[in-house]
Amino acid sequence: MSNIRLREALSAATVRSARLLASKLFHTLLLVAWILYASRSLSVQYIDHDTVLYALIGEGIYKYGVFPYGYAFDHKPFVLYFIYGIISLFESTANLFGILGIISVGLTSYIAYTFFLNRTLPFPIVFFVMALATYRTVGYTGNTEVLYVLFQFSAIAALISSVSMRGVVVSAFLTAICININYISALSLIPTLTIMMLFTSKIRNPYASFVLFSFSLIFFVLVLFAAFAFAGGDIGNYFAMQRDFLLGYGSGRNPVVPRFIWMTAIPICLSGLLLVPGVSRSKEFDKIFVPLFALMIFSAISFIANGKYYLHYAYAITAPAAVIVLSLNYERVRYRAALVWLLSLVAILYLANFVRKPPAASVDLRKVYAPISEMVGGQKVLSMRASVVPLYFSGAYPYQPLVFQDQAAFFYGSGEDAYYKRMLDGQPMFVLTAFDWCQAEGAGWQSCAEVANGYDKVLAYDAEWDRNYDLYRRKPPI
Repeated sequence: MSNIRLREALSAATVRSARLLASKLFHTLLLVAWILYASRSLSVQYIDHDTVLYALIGEGIYKYGVFPYGYAFDHKPFVLYFIYGIISLFESTANLFGILGIISVGLTSYIAYTFFLNRTLPFPIVFFVMALATYRTVGYTGNTEVLYVLFQFSAIAALISSVSMRGVVVSAFLTAICININYISALSLIPTLTIMMLFTSKIRNPYASFVLFSFSLIFFVLVLFAAFAFAGGDIGNYFAMQRDFLLGYGSGRNPVVPRFIWMTAIPICLSGLLLVPGVSRSKEFDKIFVPLFALMIFSAISFIANGKYYLHYAYAITAPAAVIVLSLNYERVRYRAALVWLLSLVAILYLANFVRKPPAASVDLRKVYAPISEMVGGQKVLSMRASVVPLYFSGAYPYQPLVFQDQAAFFYGSGEDAYYKRMLDGQPMFVLTAFDWCQAEGAGWQSCAEVANGYDKVLAYDAEWDRNYDLYRRKPPI
């Protein structure tokens, strides 16, 4: 009798828990917990210095009309910098990169909610789970994954939701933009869309749709580059600099980070296990599983081919996995209850994290680096093994495009010292280095000897490796 009562009590508790999934109060509590958790990451002006470089290149576009890569260089495609450059137009102590990431995740969530899940779950639930997919991956850095996954989802949604060739053309247009945000996205998105068009699409003539997609994609990519050239971009220099950099950067492979392995392998394996008999799946699951699972597999292959295993890459796998999990049959009470308990646990952990590590007082880096601004005025600054952070937040104008700490090393290898020496031959008024760089790692460099002989150290800031600097000013002629 006691076992029967226990089962009845558990059944009643399960039913009550399941009802919470549709409760607006429950949604509000989840979002409050998430906001408190995210607030710590949004109280700093940046988390990943990569995004600072993207904003710096975009700053050259919007403030000075200098297209990539005349102002500053990074090897990613140009559409990315038009997006991140918008951040450079605003002055705020908040993490604008993280806010861009949240907006992107919100839009990605809406696409999943509308086109993949057919509004079977409340939007706050979908957003909470998609935001959870950023945990320990892209986080609130605002790195490129949050943008290109948004366009990957959009391109897939255009095919899923259409039975006409119009959806194919729209998908090709979104793919063209996605590729020009991050090249690596093409290695996973194009094969996924190909599988969809040839095997799972509702369009009657799959081969005609594939041909139309291919020509449309080429057309839209050419239109983007024609617009780039018409506006003043130097396409020859654009591709030449990418080629020269990637010959150095792409020649080495990073060691595989154990966390990266389990953060990619677990979502893929978990998604695959949902195919086993006995798992209750919705009709939405059958519609989206193939494209999203293919996207995950091809993303993993692209990372292996790339030879780089940065944790923010993993969001390209955890985001599709999150949608697949949300496409189970939550009409079943036990599934709904399990989801409620899981989300409640995450919310509690978010709150605990907020209590343990509340947001720190915001530091305005523009004020920290104001001495550079006041010192250099409108003069250009030669960046020499310096972090991009002081250059960006001081508003200084780069003397040459290779402003990221080790970019010149990838371009010139053992000739990096000679490259900086050539730059110094142009007699820039100011030189920015990492703190004590010329007294330590660069002590034997001829370029550092020239700095010591021809320049006075006028400012120095000893801080974290990506924030410190030495600023030198050219000595007046005798």
